[in-house]
Amino acid sequence: PGSATSSLGASRIGDIPWTANRWIDESVLVSDPEILAAQSWLWETTRIVAEPAGCVPIAALRSGAVAPEKGERVVALISGANTAIDLS
Repeated sequence: PGSATSSLGASRIGDIPWTANRWIDESVLVSDPEILAAQSWLWETTRIVAEPAGCVPIAALRSGAVAPEKGERVVALISGANTAIDLS
């Protein structure tokens, strides 16, 4: 609790999300600082407001945890409304 990834730790998964596993080739890990940096980058460069957990795909790309092949097309799903913008 209190971490950028707290909403990603589901205690159980339903049948419909579980079937999505057939399309997942690998999982990667990113740190809380990488996630928060991605959240900030999204806001500062695109004005997209997203909760930290929704920024994980961007964090994975920006940190190098996911490195697309040259010419590969990448789609990152950004989601979430559980945000608190620090304007300081």
